[in-house]
Amino acid sequence: SIAKDVDVFREIMIAQLLKDLSVNIQLQNCLKIIGYLRRTDKFTETELRIKFLTSRDQWLSSMIKEIPANNPLIHITKVIETNRVNLFDIITQYRAIFADTDQIVPQHYTYYGLTTQSTGGSGGRDFTDGAIINSWVLFKVNQFLDTLRADVKRCVNNEFGHYYPIESIVEPVFYFGLSMSRIGADFRPQLIPIINDAIADRFARVVAESTH
Repeated sequence: SIAKDVDVFREIMIAQLLKDLSVNIQLQNCLKIIGYLRRTDKFTETELRIKFLTSRDQWLSSMIKEIPANNPLIHITKVIETNRVNLFDIITQYRAIFADTDQIVPQHYTYYGLTTQSTGGSGGRDFTDGAIINSWVLFKVNQFLDTLRADVKRCVNNEFGHYYPIESIVEPVFYFGLSMSRIGADFRPQLIPIINDAIADRFARVVAESTH
């Protein structure tokens, strides 16, 4: 029937619009796509926020995965730069599109470990839509810190027959943390134990090797 064909076409169009959000895209086009998605009445505003962040996260994650990992120092240096530039852009896009981040979320969702529950639920905790972007930023920062720990560990464990100069990443990684402070996500305090532990580990290894 015509109605069924229209529904099928609508779903195809929605899938394509979401796919278009999963590429390198500028704010103006993001605004257009979200506008089209709103007019489909397929998603609530909260669902649109989650769909947007999920799609942009897919694009950012794909860029990170394309970075060669054979050299841990080069890998983490490029991961730092890729995250620093694109995380801020995605957050800027989100805040420009979803400016009203103070509304209470009316449904129940779990997103990157964050659960939102309606105000009518017994014993439930209320979250604002702003908590969605906050939970995503926290997720991405923790994801980056895990990558940093893994790469600096590879830099100092002498698996390649030499130690990589992890001192060279101190400035860019702290600059990344500083840049995130503009959106209230300064993670520089979490960097200190990671870098200190790596330097101490390398020192202990060098001393042990020199005494054998």
